[in-house]
Amino acid sequence: PDAEYLESIFDCASYFARRTTDLNLELPYYDQATAFWNVTHQLVTDYLGLWFTDAEAALADVELQEFLVHVVGSLDVTAHLTHLVREMDARKRYAFAINVVCRLIFAVTAHHEAYGSVAVYAQDVSFCSFSWPKGEMCGTKITA
Repeated sequence: PDAEYLESIFDCASYFARRTTDLNLELPYYDQATAFWNVTHQLVTDYLGLWFTDAEAALADVELQEFLVHVVGSLDVTAHLTHLVREMDARKRYAFAINVVCRLIFAVTAHHEAYGSVAVYAQDVSFCSFSWPKGEMCGTKITA
């Protein structure tokens, strides 16, 4: 369960698909975010492919491994899971590295633009606990 949880934090496409299923609701925000994630994922995959010939080569890169451990250890929700990064096999850790870099790019681009204005994209702010539309008398279902 911990390994699946760790991977889910850094794989936005899977998260969006899971939320769509959980909510039984198609949100334009998730559709657009998934499309952007897929483009970013391909970009990072291609870019890392220029540096590493395969997953084993990436596994041998100590700086990449320490970067992954640092990112996981820096988040309150994953700090206790750094050992899982070190325990991943080469193939899984390389896929995880791609997702971590994508997640960071995603956070400072697509998500950065959306914070504070998610309601415009989602048209249903009930999924978003940090959004309280200006002028509304109450928060979302989650904040209630």
